[in-house]
Amino acid sequence: MRCTILSAAVCVSLLSATTLFAQTMPGLYWTDTVFDKIQYANLDGSNVTDLVTTGLQHPHRVDVTADYVYWADYHTGKIQRANPDGTGITDLVHHPTLYPRGLDVTDNFIYWVSDPHRKIQRSNLDGSGVMDLVTFGYGGPTGISVTDNHIYWANYTSDDIWRCDLDGANSIVVSDWLQIYASTHVVATDDYIYYSGGGIWRVDADGSNKVRLVAAYAEGLAVTDSHLYWADPLASKIMMANLDGTGITDLVTGLDSARGLAVAPIPEPSSLILLCLGAFALLGFSRSRRR
Repeated sequence: MRCTILSAAVCVSLLSATTLFAQTMPGLYWTDTVFDKIQYANLDGSNVTDLVTTGLQHPHRVDVTADYVYWADYHTGKIQRANPDGTGITDLVHHPTLYPRGLDVTDNFIYWVSDPHRKIQRSNLDGSGVMDLVTFGYGGPTGISVTDNHIYWANYTSDDIWRCDLDGANSIVVSDWLQIYASTHVVATDDYIYYSGGGIWRVDADGSNKVRLVAAYAEGLAVTDSHLYWADPLASKIMMANLDGTGITDLVTGLDSARGLAVAPIPEPSSLILLCLGAFALLGFSRSRRR
């Protein structure tokens, strides 16, 4: 019985280790639109590394999941992905006039904004099943953020932020009279909508109570449970602040033109605990074999 339990623990440990090391490393991921590459750094800004350096023409937005790094390339009209180390580059969606200005990857779908076609579109994670969700008669959609119930995006022609259901129905203006640019990024959480445009701003989920959190120019924007992260291509930096905009810190400096930005947080404690438990089981099994 003891051997059976230990054997199971050994398997759990090995599976946990394999899963964790195959996942995206915690850190900062961004696009460089001057030298056309995808780069990475640790969460503290150290260890700047080139991940993808070939085949790109103005990579505009980037997103990360547990298994892959995704990006939208503006001039090639492609949405692509790669393994966490930059290998295994795969074309997922390709249309020469796609010109994606926003990208968000969820557990089941890839969502993006097609600027010249004035559409919100979606595909499966392998790029199949491309579907139009929202088609605009006018305006310039940009930025996209998908929550459990809604899709949010900005319109740089009418200077407002919109929302619709996950199937594209019930489009409404959430907040208007904003500063929205073609480069605006949108991040929606349960309580707030963050966006870049003449700084970093926050409104309540219902669009009320507009607050300017950071005055710095920002293009790439990412929000975690504790911090704001943004790319400032004018200052050649990636920066961080608390969620209320205080405590601004330079993380990466001397960059060429950082635009899109995504943050892969540290893995959930439960995953690390599982790995440690398995390791202790391995240690106990080893000692019992020596007796």
